[in-house]
Amino acid sequence: MKLEVNSLDYLSALEKTILYIEQHLDHDITVDEIAGAAGYSYYHLNRQFSALLGESIGSYVKKRRLANSSKQL
Repeated sequence: MKLEVNSLDYLSALEKTILYIEQHLDHDITVDEIAGAAGYSYYHLNRQFSALLGESIGSYVKKRRLANSSKQL
């Protein structure tokens, strides 16, 4: 499977997004801050994130926070 340059850019942005989320799960973060860290607008990043992972950024953050909370219990 050959990836286009844009696909690699999106994968890089996705990686930055997930790393930023993981590093800031214990903080109040907004989706706009997450998008800024990845270098994309909220709308564009959320669309790409949803297309690649099947859920919105906000949903992913909530799921990760719930998983961390359940581990602490």
